[in-house]
Order: sequence, then C-alpha cells, then structure tokens
Amino acid sequence: MADKMNHIERAMAGLSNQPVDRLLTYPLAMGVCRRLINGSGITYHEWVSDPKKFAQAFIDGQRRFDFDFAIG
Repeated sequence: MADKMNHIERAMAGLSNQPVDRLLTYPLAMGVCRRLINGSGITYHEWVSDPKKFAQAFIDGQRRFDFDFAIG
C-alpha cells in the first residue's frame, strides 16, 4: 500500500495528535546506521569521533529505512 502522506505531513499530524496514514518511524538507535557504511560498517569509536562518518551513517540510514524524522 502506498503512503498517502509525505514525511512532513505525517510528522506534523502525528505531533498534533491527528490521524496518520501509517505509524511514524523514528530512529531511536541511530548508531545502528553506522553498520551500513561501506557494506561492512565502521566501529562505534569511528562513528562518534568523525563527523563526516557520522553524517554518512545518518544519510545511509535515511536512504535505507526512510525515516519520517530524526534528531542527530
């Protein structure tokens, strides 16, 4: 079934206690996305200490899981 709302519409409706077309997705454990980099992932230390790798993990996670919103 195709989504009827885009991410912004869904997030705003959900935060306003209005009906949504599906449950909102939000990455509670963003560190899991570090495992998507280069197919084999990076260490936790690399992820937390290198802003470029942190950002790449965030982007790869968004592309893979299509989160509705995230806080980095």
